[in-house]
This record gives sequence, structure tokens and C-alpha cells, in this order.
Amino acid sequence: MVANNISRTAVTISRKSATINLNQSKTINVKRNHIPVVCTCATTIHKSQGSTYGQIVYEYDKKHSQSLLYVALSRVTNLEGLFIITKNDDNKFYHGRRMTDSTSRLRDEFRRLSAQRLVTIDRRINDFINAHKGGLSLFSLNCQGLQSHCPDICDTVLENSKVLIFSEVYQKHRLPNTTDENINIPNFNCFISYRRPNISHGGVAIYHHANDTIHVVSPRMSMEVSPSQYFGTLVTSVGDICFAECKRPNGQIILIVAVYISPNSNIPDIIRFLHKSLLPYTPVGGSELGTGEDKIPIILSGDFNVRFDCPESQPLTDFLRQKFNLTMNNNPTIPTTRSGTTIDAIFTRYLNNVQSQNYISYFSYHKPIITVVPIEPQNPEAQIQEISL
Repeated sequence: MVANNISRTAVTISRKSATINLNQSKTINVKRNHIPVVCTCATTIHKSQGSTYGQIVYEYDKKHSQSLLYVALSRVTNLEGLFIITKNDDNKFYHGRRMTDSTSRLRDEFRRLSAQRLVTIDRRINDFINAHKGGLSLFSLNCQGLQSHCPDICDTVLENSKVLIFSEVYQKHRLPNTTDENINIPNFNCFISYRRPNISHGGVAIYHHANDTIHVVSPRMSMEVSPSQYFGTLVTSVGDICFAECKRPNGQIILIVAVYISPNSNIPDIIRFLHKSLLPYTPVGGSELGTGEDKIPIILSGDFNVRFDCPESQPLTDFLRQKFNLTMNNNPTIPTTRSGTTIDAIFTRYLNNVQSQNYISYFSYHKPIITVVPIEPQNPEAQIQEISL
């Protein structure tokens, strides 16, 4: 070996022969004469699917289909590790020179789909909110238990809203600016919640976005929860109610009212309950107090358990319009429940161009109502704060 300049570490390979029996009786035999050498790492393109390698050597053949070529070339993790060889040292690449009919149709279909954006319900609602960047967006829902459904309500529409108004939360009474235990919703602060004592169901709550920054042309507007000074509640068998103020730096105030009316409450009792709760905001109450509460814009939202899609609700809507100038903002013919009834509502007064749209929920019997209140560009900042009765 030394005389022939062969290294001492070389491995001698000698031809071997083997006889292979092709049947059990050994009457058919095949004799194979070969050199026992195999590739250290060799595989077919089909077998390599699902695997990746830092380096590959691909034996290219113009007869390979386009899909087979894709599988072969996509096995390598970086371009520097790709090596292509051919049987006859042919350096011409034959694929991709002319598009086949099947590939052309597929590409045309992808181009058509990319030009037609799929409009989902959540995207439509988010576009509705984003169209009023300088506005106040409210998410109102009877969640039928906030603690158990807190993970379910978190989606892009809720995250895009500024104020959350919940009814039937089953949550204990909590005053603003206190450290009382409350149900945590990511990126939202519980401003206030109320539930009647010794009542397992019901309850209302108002949450505010912790990172609420609304951008208008100029300047920047933000909304913050400010400390409360006083809170009053009305203990009754009819329902639950709580209040908050959206206060702008120019002095304008929007009163936000969350309400839940117990099932089977009759209309006269509901009217009496709302009249007592909101008395300072009537013309008579405002004139008695002399502080102008009757001129404050109001957003009254919640589950009234009254079918606004039926004539039976007419006395209630007439009362709210005559005593408080409150008119129903959402369409009563569009159901807010799975059974096709409209028992959830948004009432507003002294606010222009307020719009409401129904959303969807997969866990509650009720559907959320999304409301947008346009805000003038000159108002740079607004605050959520608790009202004084």
C-alpha cells in the first residue's frame, strides 16, 4: 500500500457475492455480485417530506413534477446549504419557464381571493368603531355571570372599546376608588359595580379601558378613572343601577347609567324605579337642585327584561322620552337575544350622531350592543368619574 501511495487508514473494499432465495423451497435463486457500499445519508424526495436539513444534495431531473421539485428544494433550511447536481452535467434549469394550465388557474384563484377581503362580523364592528376614532365606544352586554365568562368576552371588539357596561354580573357591590375585590378583565379597570343585598342574580358594573388613548387630529385625548366623592344606590326588588360620568375638560359631562331589571317586573314598577333613580336629571329635579343636571347628556344601557319589539313596551319608552328626553338608539326590530326578542336597549339624550350595532356572543343568551358617541376634535381629554346625587 505504501508503494502505491495509499494511506494506511484506507479501508479495503472487496467485491462480494450473495445468493438470494426467492421462494421457500429455494428452487428459485438469484446470485448477486456487488461492492458492499451504500450512501451514508440518502433518501427519496417523497420520503424526505416533513424533514428539514442544514445541507442537501439534490439530483435534479427535468422530468420531476413541479410539486416534487418544490418538496426537494424546500427541505433545506438555508440557500447556502443547497447543492444541485445532474446526471449528465446539464446546467439548464427546465422548471418555471412556462406556466402550466393547472398552475395558472391556481395562481389566478389566489389573486382573486386576495383582492376580495373576507368581511367577518368582528372586523365589521371594529371598522365601525375605528371609523369614529375621536369618539367614545361602549360595549354593553348581559353577560350572565362575569366571573365564569370573563375569559369568553375578551376579543378584539371588547379590547377596542373604551367603556364596558355589564348587567347580570353576579358581582358584589364595589365603590369607585376602593381596593375591594373585583373581577379582573385584562386592560380594564372596574370603575364601579352594584348588586342588591341578598340577591344571588343580577348586578351591574362599569369598566373602563386602562390604556384608553384616543387620537384625533390635534390634540390628543385620553380618558381616565378619577377618584369618586359620593355614590348613592336605590335598594329595590325591581333592579340594579349604577352611574358614572364621562367628563370632558371643557366641562361637558356625559352620564353613563348601567341598569338591570329583574324578570317579570311590571311596567309601572320599572317606571317608578327609573324615575326615583334618575330624578335629578328630569326638568323638575334639575330645577329644584338648580345645578343643571337636567341638561346633562345621558347614555342609559342594560337589560330591561321588557320586549321593546312589542307594543307592551310603549308606556316605558314614552315615559323615558317625556320625562328624560331619552330615545332608544338601537333598532328594536333587531333581536338582542337568541330567541329573537329585544330586551336589551341603549337610550340616549342630547347627543348627536350616536350609532349602535349588535354584535355576537357564544356564551350568553344576550347579544352585545356596540355604541359609538362621536366626540368633537377640540376636546383633548375626557375622564370617567363617579357622579354625585
